[in-house]
Amino acid sequence: MSGSPLLNEVPPAAEAPTLHAAVAGALLGGALAGFTAGAVEAGDLFARRLAPAEGRVAFTLLTVLAEGGLAALCATLFALAVRVTGWRGHAVGHVLTAPVRGALGLDAPDRHAARAFAGAGGVLTGVAAFVAGVGALSAWSQKAFNARELAGALVGVLALGVLPVALALGAVVREALVHLPGVRGGSRRAGWGLWPWVALLAAGAVELLRVAQPVLKGTDLRPALYPVGLAAGAVLLSHVVQRVRHVPARVAAGALALSVLCAGAGLQQLPGSAPGGVVLERGMLSGPAVRWLRAHTDGDKDGFSSILGGGDCDDSRKDVFPGAVDRPDNGVDEDCSGADFHVPPRRPDVHHAALPDGVGPYKNILLVIVDTLRLDRMHLYGNPRPNTPYLDALAQRSAVFDANYCNGVRSHRSIPSILTGRYPSRLRMAPSRTELLTLLPQNVSLAERLTPRGYAAASFILEKYFEGQEGLTQGFDFFNPRRVDPAYNDWSRPQGEAVVNKAMEWINQQADRPWLAWVHLYDPHLYWHDTPFGGDPLARYDAAVAYVDRHLGRLVDHVQGLPDGGRTLMVFTSDHGQGLGTHGEWGHGQNLWQEDIHVPLLIHAPGFPAQRVSTVVENVDIVPTLLNLLGLTSGVDPMLDGKTLVPLLLRGDAAAAGDPGTAIVEGLTDPKQPHNRRAVVRGNMKLLLDLDVNTTQLIDVARDQAERNNLAGAQPELVTQLRNLLSVHNAVSAWELSR
Repeated sequence: MSGSPLLNEVPPAAEAPTLHAAVAGALLGGALAGFTAGAVEAGDLFARRLAPAEGRVAFTLLTVLAEGGLAALCATLFALAVRVTGWRGHAVGHVLTAPVRGALGLDAPDRHAARAFAGAGGVLTGVAAFVAGVGALSAWSQKAFNARELAGALVGVLALGVLPVALALGAVVREALVHLPGVRGGSRRAGWGLWPWVALLAAGAVELLRVAQPVLKGTDLRPALYPVGLAAGAVLLSHVVQRVRHVPARVAAGALALSVLCAGAGLQQLPGSAPGGVVLERGMLSGPAVRWLRAHTDGDKDGFSSILGGGDCDDSRKDVFPGAVDRPDNGVDEDCSGADFHVPPRRPDVHHAALPDGVGPYKNILLVIVDTLRLDRMHLYGNPRPNTPYLDALAQRSAVFDANYCNGVRSHRSIPSILTGRYPSRLRMAPSRTELLTLLPQNVSLAERLTPRGYAAASFILEKYFEGQEGLTQGFDFFNPRRVDPAYNDWSRPQGEAVVNKAMEWINQQADRPWLAWVHLYDPHLYWHDTPFGGDPLARYDAAVAYVDRHLGRLVDHVQGLPDGGRTLMVFTSDHGQGLGTHGEWGHGQNLWQEDIHVPLLIHAPGFPAQRVSTVVENVDIVPTLLNLLGLTSGVDPMLDGKTLVPLLLRGDAAAAGDPGTAIVEGLTDPKQPHNRRAVVRGNMKLLLDLDVNTTQLIDVARDQAERNNLAGAQPELVTQLRNLLSVHNAVSAWELSR
């Protein structure tokens, strides 16, 4: 047999396993991989209190055994495919199983130490190469695809191409290690010659982990490691079973059948539907299986099943399902919220509050939206790095809101929400030629409210991404990239300086005409390289924030130096945050964690006191507040969802009279974001609701900043209260869009 000397040395015991051994080994190896994965997932869910408070044994059985049974089936199919195609998997298995065979005494005694050491080195090298390759693929896919599931699936497929390369490299290293001085011909008694190389190998492994840690942090390797684990388990245990002949295939088959039966029994005993949804959300194999079962048990074909966490409360009616339009006062709970919908009355003072004497009149508005700005990465909000000196100074004469939330987690949802004062789910939108959505003319922006009153309104955006969203800048004179900086063609280069320069130029041209300027700064969304704070991802991000602060300072100083600078209102906020690896997501748009939705809000209104406000507010409050400050509101406006913040600007938290404030964040589906999620924040408590898998989390964001402690089981009354609030909100949105 030609080829690698190591593979040529395969002893008779390591020849291709019999069909008996291949099937038994595959069943055991796949089940072991699945059981391990299921146990890890179950442990993580219990640690974060996402598992049910009751029926924990049943839940654990479902999570562990369902994954184990399905993994065993997949590994068996793989083993049979190897047998049918005649692939020399036994030779690769011989390389991978050298340490195991050596430890079990399956190798010749005089080769035990050398084979074990060389095999360990080869496996370590192969694993290192595989993990590095998958890490690089994952980093690329997360930049190329915003949808995490799509990125994970792509990495899982491409990883199958990385695996042969990694195995080949591992085999080469193993062959080299066998021929090192002090290793070749090693025996049990001559093993002292191995120790220098063992120490060197261990040091290399530690260094590899240190170097790879920043790359792999937050990377979900499960889509890649799972199929490789199944394949490796099948090959490895096939060789072991070939030697340990007292493990018959029927025992493995019986274990598989028991796994499936126990999983089914556990499924039947689960209290309610939410735990099935948890498994659907987390299981690599049971997730697709449960999804398939839901699709084939949807009796009324409305897209929702009544089992496995599907959430359909009446599977005989196609107009009844979670998220359906719940028509008011018809006696039918169409959206499965638990009660029929009643249109709530609105407070008469929600959009208007009297201004104190001597304040105003205001003339101009400077609205600054910083894209992808995470609140806790600003020195103004607690970042130890001094990256916002100008905002820190501006805060000394402004109102700073410490508990402000965006209302969407993707720009094409959240920015229109800011500009209209409407929740994303209540904006009328249509499909677009791109991944974005078209904002229809029925929506009324702040610019469209002001231009009939003689205002000049302009938006300044250098990032070309926003040119694809039709209707985003309706009512504004849109200074697109060609108008902001025609020479700009490097889309990784900082943008803030050019945007601010063009905005100042336009403001200077308005003379005595009142104006509204929307300045959009995109720099935290870009990739920064060398920075004064260091080279790690957080340092680069903090440097982008510092760059924004510097040019924002130029803009504000310029505006305040104008003759009517004392009559100009200034608002500073962000459309959403950024994951930065905190919960395994480096980007945004998928999740509703604090790093994604907790955004800054600073309002500078000359004549109002400088203060910090802890009452919960939201970005839809910006437009009602500006209209109130301009004296353009008198009562309830049906086209506004937010509330005026004038009382808080006047008296701070005392104006809330004990009301901690409420904010609602919507994670709506779109072509690049498949999840349907909601969050409602009231004071320090946040309720997270995943409508896809029917799971609920209640988090105290003040005490649990990592958001790992689910209090839903401990405070069921608060969960019911917040879910009812969210149900009414969703029903109003669906009802308004249906009219």
